[in-house]
Amino acid sequence: MSGIQEDDRSTPDAGVRPPVPTGWFVASVVVLLIAGGVTAAAYDGLPAMIPTHWGITGPDVYSAKTPWTVAMPIAISGLVLAGLFAVSFVNRTMPVRPLPAAEPEVGAARTARLRAALSSFFGRVMFAVTLLTSWSSVLGWVAPDAGWLTSVFPIAVVILIVGILVAFWVRWRQLTRADGDTPAPRSSDEADHWKAGFLYVDPADRSLFVPKRLGVGWTVNFGHPGGIAIGILLLAVIGALIAFGLTAGN
Repeated sequence: MSGIQEDDRSTPDAGVRPPVPTGWFVASVVVLLIAGGVTAAAYDGLPAMIPTHWGITGPDVYSAKTPWTVAMPIAISGLVLAGLFAVSFVNRTMPVRPLPAAEPEVGAARTARLRAALSSFFGRVMFAVTLLTSWSSVLGWVAPDAGWLTSVFPIAVVILIVGILVAFWVRWRQLTRADGDTPAPRSSDEADHWKAGFLYVDPADRSLFVPKRLGVGWTVNFGHPGGIAIGILLLAVIGALIAFGLTAGN
């Protein structure tokens, strides 16, 4: 059946729900627990001053040994892991309008595949980041003078993360070009909700993310309560960066 997709801005995402990367999360937690166990076992044998930063040639900054300074890398890694896992849940639950397509089923299916690819991307990134921080922490306690190891492994993990990004980009391009489908024409009144041509603002639209006007993918609906919160957060981050730059400059 072919036809023109109706532009129903009141019905986001049509029940599309991507999986949560539970497997990657569990693997990351296992790595974190192993690193925490090694750190706890090494605590009593650590010197009064421990390395807290490593350069290419080895440790270059030392701090007094306390439970916090020793556990800090693991704790920060756990917070990052929890944050990325939470983002994967946001990706699952956020209201998203399916990409426009001549066949509504095609647009919904393509949207589901793209969101599933994004969820898998979050999982791979959380594992790579956990591996990096856990390795750096453990190595700092069991082999603090192995400068080349502390340098080579992070470089390897950075290469791994770049590989994950490239693989995700390739997969994204493949999915957006799939099915040979052409976008359906948009509703004539939707143009009124695009401010300055690229900011979408429609309080009546229940979708937090909507298809971009130009290009492939989604953009934020700044008329949605969640979109307003995102806008305020972005402005706060930009303001904080500007304030920090001015302070540092002075």
